[in-house]
Amino acid sequence: MEDVVRFVLLRRRSDLTHEQFSEYWSTKHVEVLLSAGLREYNYSYTQNHFEALPGRQTSNLRFDGGPQMLQKDPTVIQSGFQQDPRYMSVVRPDEEHFLDAAKGVTLFTDVVPHKEGAKESRKLMIFAPFADCGSMEQGKVSLAKWQDAFLRKHGSSAASCTHYHTIESRGPTPHFDVVVEYWLDTDEAAASLFSRIEKEWPVALNRGNAFSVISHPRKFY
Repeated sequence: MEDVVRFVLLRRRSDLTHEQFSEYWSTKHVEVLLSAGLREYNYSYTQNHFEALPGRQTSNLRFDGGPQMLQKDPTVIQSGFQQDPRYMSVVRPDEEHFLDAAKGVTLFTDVVPHKEGAKESRKLMIFAPFADCGSMEQGKVSLAKWQDAFLRKHGSSAASCTHYHTIESRGPTPHFDVVVEYWLDTDEAAASLFSRIEKEWPVALNRGNAFSVISHPRKFY
């Protein structure tokens, strides 16, 4: 199997603000994760701190953030960090301080680059199911064709672009079949790119169940 990237979409506890969630997650919880052996399972660990697109409220986002991890071993789909005794004894109790764990969604994905380039300070991320237009493979092909045409037209808008196709997902429905990730240098650039995408929305993606956000990524290793 090729590279496997795991996303975990997180929802904050209802008594916390989005800002309180982000602060705890990026400070105290990271220390807990690292002390419990997270590095043994991942080559990299990045936190995506979500912010709403213009016209939307960050406080009303479906998810508040999501770690993104390049797995060391593809078999982590069956047995990984969450099955490690240290996760249950150390990490899981700490999650109760800031997460509504029942609302979390885990995605195990493959990695398909569409434009190689610099990793800037912002991301535009679109989590979406495929539309009911055939098989999963047909959805991937249709989206890839749309993406290549879109980048030829608007390529200067994004420094890089990657698609992550879901291999397996866990958590509440609706599930997401793909994560589309663009790297940009500012929130304004991300919002501008999304405005263009909305006008040329790919038929392969279910717009109604898509979750689109700006990410302020923080890479820890």
